[in-house]
Amino acid sequence: MRSGDVIIMGSETPNSEPDVEREMREQWDTRAHENAFHYIADSQEEWRPEEFFASGEESVRQLILNDMDGICQEMPPTEMRVLEIGCGAGRMTRALARVFGEVHGVDVSGGMIERARELLADCSNVHLYQNSGSDLSMLGDVEYDFAFSFVVFQHIPSRAIIESYIREVYRVLRPGLRTAERN
Repeated sequence: MRSGDVIIMGSETPNSEPDVEREMREQWDTRAHENAFHYIADSQEEWRPEEFFASGEESVRQLILNDMDGICQEMPPTEMRVLEIGCGAGRMTRALARVFGEVHGVDVSGGMIERARELLADCSNVHLYQNSGSDLSMLGDVEYDFAFSFVVFQHIPSRAIIESYIREVYRVLRPGLRTAERN
């Protein structure tokens, strides 16, 4: 697979909720085409791309860079494979790509993934996938060193889908990280 390739998975898992998944996908596709930046970061109605990505840099600084010891667990960040759930148009993905070796972003919206592909075309270590909205099956058995999601699960209208994501994150994390304790 080449950087920037989009994988579209439409199959449903046994625990999926096809109507909820379809509704989430349609809503976020509409938002992606109306005003993707605003729906991702609603503190402004209109964003210039450089402002949008600067806000992602600030979020990564606050949420990730302040806990690199806990996140990296003595692994060099440039050797880490990171998963971002709900990457949208790549607001934080770009910032994560400056820190980590590989960043894989998933989003339920094909429209958001299209925007992210355009905006992150210069990031050779970013890989983007449209997922079903309830699982990470399109990732197969690839293992990740760190999984991250920010202000995403609040938009999922189903507890069962959120629980599915938690199980899936557990499945794709490198085994030694599954039991790591965090303060």
